[in-house]
Amino acid sequence: MADYISREAAIETVKFYEAECDPIPRAIDSLKQISAADVVEVVRCKDCKHWTGINCGYCEVWEHYISNQNYFCGSGEMGGDNG
Repeated sequence: MADYISREAAIETVKFYEAECDPIPRAIDSLKQISAADVVEVVRCKDCKHWTGINCGYCEVWEHYISNQNYFCGSGEMGGDNG
């Protein structure tokens, strides 16, 4: 999974080096030092391994039909081959 940082932290880092003659290498090094945000990837129903169907599919976790394939929940797992 990709690393994510806060937008505010990135902006502040770039502003800090903005006035330097060659700020880019140092700004990039500083951005690499910012801790990654604690996030998880959203898995849409259509991409979930628990989804069966194309447009209106059945969710094996929630045990009911879901008409919106772009819906998501906390039980989503990548692996669906229904796209």
